[in-house]
Amino acid sequence: MSSVASTSNQSAPSTSNPNANPAPIQSIKLVNAPTRQLFPIEPLKNQVKLDLIKILDKISGEKILILDVNLSGPLSLLIEFTFLKEHGIKKVYYLNEDPIPIPPSDSNGSTYPGVIFLCRPSYQNIQSVANQVLAHSTLSYVLALVSHKTVWSEKQLEDLGVLGSLIVTELNLGLIPLEEDVLSLESDKSFRQLNLDKDTSSLFSMGESLMKIQDRLGYFNRIMGKGDNAQVLNRILTRLRLERDCEESDGENRESDSNPVQPSYQLDTLILLDRSSDMITPLLTQLTYEGLIDETFGIKNTLIEFDPDQVPNQAPKPRKIPLNSQDSFYSHLRDLNFANIGNALNNEAKRLSQDYEGRKHAKTVQEIKQFVSKMGTLKSDHLSLKLHTSLAEKIMDSTQTELFNDILEVEQNLVGQHESGAQVLPLIQDLMCEQEDMLKVLRLICLQSNIANGLKPKIYDQYQTEFCQTYGYHHTLTFHNLSKVGILIRKSDTSSRAPVPYPALSKGFKLVVDEVDERDPSDVSYVYSGYAPLSARLIQTGLAKSDKMGYLGSQNPLLNLGINQIYQPISKGINNFASHIPGVASNSNLNRLADRSGRGNSLDISGNDHPLGPGWSQFKDLLTQIPGSTFDEIVPFRNVNLSSQSHSGVQSNQLEKVIMVAFLGGCTYTEISSIRFLKKMYPSYKFIVITNEIINGSKWLDQFVEPGLVGFQNRN
Repeated sequence: MSSVASTSNQSAPSTSNPNANPAPIQSIKLVNAPTRQLFPIEPLKNQVKLDLIKILDKISGEKILILDVNLSGPLSLLIEFTFLKEHGIKKVYYLNEDPIPIPPSDSNGSTYPGVIFLCRPSYQNIQSVANQVLAHSTLSYVLALVSHKTVWSEKQLEDLGVLGSLIVTELNLGLIPLEEDVLSLESDKSFRQLNLDKDTSSLFSMGESLMKIQDRLGYFNRIMGKGDNAQVLNRILTRLRLERDCEESDGENRESDSNPVQPSYQLDTLILLDRSSDMITPLLTQLTYEGLIDETFGIKNTLIEFDPDQVPNQAPKPRKIPLNSQDSFYSHLRDLNFANIGNALNNEAKRLSQDYEGRKHAKTVQEIKQFVSKMGTLKSDHLSLKLHTSLAEKIMDSTQTELFNDILEVEQNLVGQHESGAQVLPLIQDLMCEQEDMLKVLRLICLQSNIANGLKPKIYDQYQTEFCQTYGYHHTLTFHNLSKVGILIRKSDTSSRAPVPYPALSKGFKLVVDEVDERDPSDVSYVYSGYAPLSARLIQTGLAKSDKMGYLGSQNPLLNLGINQIYQPISKGINNFASHIPGVASNSNLNRLADRSGRGNSLDISGNDHPLGPGWSQFKDLLTQIPGSTFDEIVPFRNVNLSSQSHSGVQSNQLEKVIMVAFLGGCTYTEISSIRFLKKMYPSYKFIVITNEIINGSKWLDQFVEPGLVGFQNRN
């Protein structure tokens, strides 16, 4: 075990984020959201810091931190290593099975540092903690479990004989800000936990995080949701609101200066979407720039591993690169369909070239001074252009392959209902025969199942046999897992999820659009070049003021976009623009609360009098065809004292109304792009996305893939 950070280093790659600017340690203070702020990001971070300080201060003097490697990324988005140093952390290690040799704090070897563990309460992590404690039983230990300590984790510690040797507490990281409009629990395998393991702890975490937001900004005025997990979370929120009301009526305020929670002037609508209500969207290949970066490189905690300076014919030297809105050019690119990236890069190159030319026209002292003042921005813009040019070229290397185009063609034919299952079968079989990427093949099989309302037994068995012969017979368990949660359905089986009639939904929600302008889109379907995510359509219908919305008013056309139509424009403007800029290479436990007896038929819609409109009450027939509960409620309030000011003292007309969309079980970057697009339809509202985690199709299915016999016992 090697140290990943020490006091001799000014930064720790595993725990620090160079782009973050947290408040100074001496002045951590939770403050009200300023006027016109989209969302109070810093208070969320500061609360975690305050909670972490309490944990670190349980041991005085020097201490070391032993960290769950999977928490390194999320923690880096909230704090820097300097924060840990200021509170006595000498070194940071990663937690694994083998005990870490802990050196003494002094030269005499008489004093040893305390040890603080920070990890999730998995079986393997608890075992590793016990191994460490047993190896150095005389030290002081604190175990902080993220996000909650559990009864079974304490029982495991007791069985291992170490429960009395350490202090057990918990640290709720809550919703971690990835962007101003994206908050995530960063909890891996959330869909598996909810639907296969029946572990609802993530719903409790989500509920607590949402209540912290409401404690600050007031209660949501309206809560809508689709899916059984959404209904469970809604009931958790209802219970938490009742607890708050009871505390306030008894005079037990949460803070000495806190006021009773009132309906919010800023938080308007909360939309809860169970991932089970739309299983098709994450299976499709993402076609936005950010989505394709995730498909190609994998974005983890806003970071990718990439070498933008790779020399041709030499091995790359990847490094972690942040992708966030601090790069203004990336903010412009991220939500574009990839077909438009070449033009965007070309335009940016021309702009920079013209700005650099400005030095030739600077003749007076004042003009020269103005140009010099822009040099720092020009340099950072130049580096950003170089990075995104390199990324676009690497993505193009992938999108121009035969495999990529074959997969995209199958996806288009399936969602457009151009081919039957019998016609798609040989294409998927060919991919298996060529031993192509297992998860990409599995995505197509699951997509076909969702589109076809389940696979015929003969086709299902054929897929399973050939898949297991190609990739290993242990994947019989993989097929079993996918069938159990309803992602992959054998028509003769009874899964935990009723089949979804895709043709009816496609027509009713107009999921397929034949005329799409990726350069100047007028509909969310641009994100998939002609397919609108069902999740986005659910949001649109939920916020609809009438049933005369354009995307529902015409006969459903079928998708008929060829590969060349989508990807031919990509190359335009990307190969010849590099000459404008030097150095840019041109070639380079609450399950019982949910009534699951009425799957797909549970409707509780009472939000018709909301200012946004009747919403889902107009689409009952369509919504009942999607499995899971449906609800739309105006939140009831007691003793409401409405005034022209919000609880934070800010004039209500100065606050931006927020519609918050919560995905339970993960969402894709492309879905986030589609929700950002909805801002055009509702310009007076801000949309914020919250989720358990950000996924793509491969990452989503991988949580159900069972490993082979070797290493099977090592699964978290």
